[in-house]
Parts: sequence; structure tokens; C-alpha cells
Amino acid sequence: MASTARRPRLPADSHLRATLHLCSSRLPGVQGFAVWRLKVDAYAPGAPDGAKGGVMYPCLRSPPMLETDERGNCWVAQDCVDQLLRIDHATGEAAQLACPFEGRDQLRLIGPAIGRAPDGSIWLTQLGGYAALVRVDPTSHARVLYEVGGPPWARALRLIHLAFSAKSSGDPLNRIYALASDLLDDEAVNALVVLSVDDSWQTVLGRRVMPLPTQDCACHRIAFVEDVDRPECRSVVISEMASSKVVQIMVANLLELVPLEETVVTAAQSADGFERRTYTSLEKEEGMRA
Repeated sequence: MASTARRPRLPADSHLRATLHLCSSRLPGVQGFAVWRLKVDAYAPGAPDGAKGGVMYPCLRSPPMLETDERGNCWVAQDCVDQLLRIDHATGEAAQLACPFEGRDQLRLIGPAIGRAPDGSIWLTQLGGYAALVRVDPTSHARVLYEVGGPPWARALRLIHLAFSAKSSGDPLNRIYALASDLLDDEAVNALVVLSVDDSWQTVLGRRVMPLPTQDCACHRIAFVEDVDRPECRSVVISEMASSKVVQIMVANLLELVPLEETVVTAAQSADGFERRTYTSLEKEEGMRA
């Protein structure tokens, strides 16, 4: 596989979603990190409180991404701590929510990625774990840990970003596309982890791990590309920071996934009060490395 020179460590970026803006704020009156909530028609650059017509919500270090659910509530990943921030759309109140982590001696980091699946659930990556995701029910706030695993040749799968696609007339699978990166771990694999899920978006059915053609590339972001007129041409695009490249992978033809066996530990059974779902492959994954 091709390789590039070692990459620089870059600071987390900020993201804009509708009327909510994440910032490592330097506005007057704000110390540290915050989420800025603004109604566009209320924008006031000269507001004396420094919030420019909006509301500043202090948060923990550091908020790289956020997502809103179908009711407008805001969910914020904080990738230097083990908690998730939720801002209620109706009341404006903010609360920190603890999250589950896998049992290994891993970094307890939430995110950096957070996204909304087609069924409305909120999903987060855990960059410090091994192929770990968290699903959040936006109504009950229940958080479930998913340890989806990987093949023996993938020593470390650090998930940094994710995207989704629902089944269509030309594509029979619901999929999660999780991007594994070596951004924080030199021994990690840069790979596309494709997961098929059931129609409830709660059970993972299959897995395929595809190493990217350029390793040591610090792959960073992934986006799903829909082709309404040609569903067979669905694809994902992946950015590689260190190589300054974008990779496109066709996905509608990725039907051969390794079936997985699920083990569920309920919230009542677990020591930390969170449900956990772990997965092991029922077939060998050799020869499926694309």
C-alpha cells in the first residue's frame, strides 16, 4: 500500500449546523469552550454580553461536532472528556450525559463524530476505542455501546467519522459507513468499516473492513453520496489530510459482508448501567479486503 510522510497534528475544526455554532470561544465573557445558539434574525454583532444576539452554553473540552435530532434538540460531542452535552430546544437547558465505554484500557473520548441516522437516532464514534460506536435514543436518552470488532489483521480501528444510507430500490441494505483513522495512533489502520443494520437501526447484521489504498494518510471525514436517478451508483467520499487526496468508493455493490453474532448485556446487567452490544464474526474475513 502507498504511504505518505508523517502528518502534522491539526487542531479540531468547528462546524455550523442550522442556527447552532460550535466554537472554542474567545468571545467576551466566555472562558474555555462553548456552544453558540443563535436565531438568525436575532443576530446582533454589538451585543454587550459578547453573545452577538445568541446564547453561549459553556461546555467541556472540546466540542468538535454537533448534531440536532428531529425535535431540534442539540447533541454535542466533546472529544477530550467522557460526556455528551445535550441542549433542549424547548427549554434551552443544557445537561451533560455520561456515556458507556468498552472495557479495555482505552482513551475515554466521546466523538469526535456525531450524526443522525435515517431512523432519527443519534450515533457517535469513540476515537479512543477499538471499532466502538454509541447509539443514543433521542427520546429516552438511552445510550448503547456497540463494539463491532474487526478482523485479526486490523490491530487498531479508531473510528473518527461516520455516515449513513438507508435501503432503496437499487440497494437492499441499511448501512453505517464508519471511517477508521491513524490520526492519533500510528499503529491504527486507515479503513472504511461498512456495517449493515436491520430496519430498526439497532442491530448490526454484517461487517466489512476495507483498508484505504493510502495508509498513514490521517483520513478524516466521510460523506455519503446519493444518486437519485441511479441508486446503483451510490458512493462514499473520504478525505485524507496527510496525502491531500479524496477517495471515492462505490458502495451499492458491497453486498458481501461478514455475518455477525450479537451478544447483548442489558443495562440492568452491566456494572455501569449501560446496555452493551458486542459482535463477533461468523465467517473468516480473509479475502474480503478489497
